[in-house]
Amino acid sequence: MPSGLVSIGNSAFLGSGLEQVTFNESLASIEAKAFSGTKLKDVTVNEQLTSLGRSAFADCQSLASVTLNNALKEIADSTFANCPALVSVSFGSGLETIGYRAFANSGITSAVFNDRLAVINTSAFEDCHSLASVSFGSGLETIGNRAFANSGLISVKFNEGLTKIGAAAFIHCSNLRDVTISSTVTEIGRAAFAQCDDMQKAEFASIESLCGIKFEDLNANPLSKSHKLYIDGTEVTKVVIPESVTEIGDYAFGDFTNLTEVTIPESVMEIGDYAFAGCVNLDEIVIPNSVKSLGSYSFSGCKKLNEVTIGNSVESIGSTVFNGCDSIRTLTIADAVTPIQIAEADWWADTDWLVGITKLYMGRNIVRVKN
Repeated sequence: MPSGLVSIGNSAFLGSGLEQVTFNESLASIEAKAFSGTKLKDVTVNEQLTSLGRSAFADCQSLASVTLNNALKEIADSTFANCPALVSVSFGSGLETIGYRAFANSGITSAVFNDRLAVINTSAFEDCHSLASVSFGSGLETIGNRAFANSGLISVKFNEGLTKIGAAAFIHCSNLRDVTISSTVTEIGRAAFAQCDDMQKAEFASIESLCGIKFEDLNANPLSKSHKLYIDGTEVTKVVIPESVTEIGDYAFGDFTNLTEVTIPESVMEIGDYAFAGCVNLDEIVIPNSVKSLGSYSFSGCKKLNEVTIGNSVESIGSTVFNGCDSIRTLTIADAVTPIQIAEADWWADTDWLVGITKLYMGRNIVRVKN
C-alpha cells in the first residue's frame, strides 16, 4: 500500500484472489467487506489503524493468523466470521468491544483478552468448535447472548467485574466440564448453560453471591448441570445460608442433587421460585419465622423430603410448592402472626404429596382451608 493511504473503502478487494497484503503505516481505517472472500493467509494490521469495518475479512477461507494492534478499540460485526482456517488471533491491549458474530464459525483455538475489553457481543464466538480455552481480562462486564454457543470450551473462569452473562451464552458447549462464577455476576440469562450435559463442577465465590444471582431459568445455573457445588475449591453438600442473605433467588439451588442439608437463617425473608427444586437428597427443611414468601415450585421434586416446618410469618405461598414431594410424613405450619388463608395460595393444587402425611399441625390464625 502507498505510504499516504489512510483508508481502504467498502468491498475494495471483495472476492478477489489476493493472497498477501502489507499495510502502510499511515492507514487509519479498513471499511466494510474490504477484504471479504479473498485468499489472504495472514493479516497484521499497522499500529495506526483505529477502524476495522463490518465483515472486513469475513469468508476468507485460507486466513490462518491475525495480529491486531494496540490502537484498535473495536472489532466490528462479522469482521472475521466464517474463516475456518483462522487458528491464531493476537488481541491488542486497547480492544474494548468485540462485535456481533465477529469470529463466528472460525477455527480459533484459544483467546486471551486484555484488561480493557468490556463487552463481548451476541454470537461473537458462536460455532467456534475448536475454541478450547479462553482467558478473560479484569475489565469484562458483559458477555452477550449466544456469545460462545456451540463452542469447544472445556473450562471457563469468569473475571471479577463481570456482571451479566447473556441468554444461551454457552448453550451446546458439549465439552464444558467446569465453570467458576465470580462474585460480581448478578444476572445469568435464560438457557445460558443448556445442553452442557457433561459439566462436572460449578464453583461460586460464596453462598451469598450464589443466592443473589438472578437466574432466568434452571438452565441458566451451571449447578443444575454439574449437580456439584464448590466454594473456594471445596465441594459442599451441606449448605448454611449466611445471615447476610435476605433472599434466596429463583433457581439458586435447583437440581443440586448432591445437597443433603440446608440451614436457613432468620434473616431470609423470601425463597424464590424453584429455589430448591429437584434437590432429591434433601430430607428435611425448616423455613424460619422470618420468611414471608415461598416461591412457586420452590421445593418441587424433593423426593426424599420427609419433614417440613413452615414458620409463622409466611404470607405468600406459590403454586405447587411441594409438587412431587411424595415422601413428606410430617408437616408443621407454625402459629401464624397474621391470618393466613392457605387455600388461596394454590399450593394444594397437586395433592399427591399429601397422601403420605402421618403428622400434621395447622397453626393458630390459619383461618381457611378448603377443598
